[in-house]
Amino acid sequence: TSIRHIRFARSYKIMKEAPGQLINRAKCSILFKRKDDTTEQDQVKRILRVELDAFEPKYLGLPTPSGRMKGVQFQPLREKLQKRLSAYTEKHLSAAAKEVLIKSVAQALLTYIMGVFKLPLSVCDDLTSIIRNFWWGSEKGKRKNSMDSMGRIITQEKPGRCSILDSVKSANASATWQSVLHGLELLKKGIIWRIGDGSQVRIWRDPWIPQEVTLKVSSRRGRCRLHWVSDLLNSQGTDWDRDKLLRYFNEADREPMTVVEGKGKKPARPLGGRSDDGRGRRDDTASVTTRRGWQKPEDGWIKVNVDGAFVEQTGTAGAGVVARDTEGSVIFTAWRVLFDCASAKEAEARACLEGLRLASQWCHEPVILESDCAQMVEALRAHSEDRSDLCFLIAEARELGRSLPVWRISKVKRENNFVAHELAQLARQNTHTATWLGQAPACVRDLITTDCMDSLAS
Repeated sequence: TSIRHIRFARSYKIMKEAPGQLINRAKCSILFKRKDDTTEQDQVKRILRVELDAFEPKYLGLPTPSGRMKGVQFQPLREKLQKRLSAYTEKHLSAAAKEVLIKSVAQALLTYIMGVFKLPLSVCDDLTSIIRNFWWGSEKGKRKNSMDSMGRIITQEKPGRCSILDSVKSANASATWQSVLHGLELLKKGIIWRIGDGSQVRIWRDPWIPQEVTLKVSSRRGRCRLHWVSDLLNSQGTDWDRDKLLRYFNEADREPMTVVEGKGKKPARPLGGRSDDGRGRRDDTASVTTRRGWQKPEDGWIKVNVDGAFVEQTGTAGAGVVARDTEGSVIFTAWRVLFDCASAKEAEARACLEGLRLASQWCHEPVILESDCAQMVEALRAHSEDRSDLCFLIAEARELGRSLPVWRISKVKRENNFVAHELAQLARQNTHTATWLGQAPACVRDLITTDCMDSLAS
């Protein structure tokens, strides 16, 4: 050990003399291990001509490292931060002023030292506590707690309208809270509200509609200002306000809504369709329609039903497509919102174009295209050049038809094209475009089953 110390001292002496610089020995200090022999320490100090054998507490504003850096060595930093924040009269500062002071002063003090040392966790907790106490201030000479009870921090807009179901996962949640939220997410998938008087159930956010896929409203909210299910009831609260249901919700939502019962509310009748009073007498408020249903194609063929929907007052339009084989199995379904549509005839033409486009991609058998628009059927059947305002759409549809092995178009009655009609209406109301391969959206699955029942039975 003595030989190593002497070699170090001589090397230091050579390094000092090489550049020709002078060293202020009064400011030099040397640190030895506690186990080093006193004689060896004196010999090294004599060679280096260094008198101090202990480091200064600070160097360039930083604590001098001497072995393991413990929390006590950062005590000046705590005192400096406490002194700086205590100098401000926090009772007269607004929340915005406190925030600026914390970011520009308190956190800036820590930047320099944290660029050199990794602070112990105990020091970090102490510094956080100082800043936290400054932020929350004091009340009647007593410090407030930064972690107050949830009932004091959260002020609800109305009593009873905030629950654990509104909880969301934060980025720094603990493992216990993450486990609770995981179970909560599983619960949310199957939980459904019991309506009661509807004053606690939110129309657009809460699960309250008994459906197969989603329990929430699928209709587009738009400019609707209604928030609570109670707003959808009549003034007596005994039945649905049918005008509001027809105005704000699509058929896929209206049908399951009307079977929901609440406190003091009688089961509502379906909007449209056949209804009676239980003794065979027809209700004049309901419309009666009789449909033959979808007719299955010949063996080895695929039937593609298309329809367009257009509302002149609003200019909204949509197209619906459903393709089924001889057994009634769904090949694909689709709805598409149509922008910049000028007429009902154009909506029908674009619906035929959409049906042929999907058929050219997913159908490898002969195709029958069915539409309830006689004008479009005649236009696509004609062999002469079309000179109408829809000539480009018709030419494109004919070109897509040539990519199919065999295809033909036929006219169908509207009541036999009910599924495509419903898909077109949903596309128009929801302003949405989607395609389903080998299946159909939940809102029309029952319609497809009913539509095919008579045809397959025959």
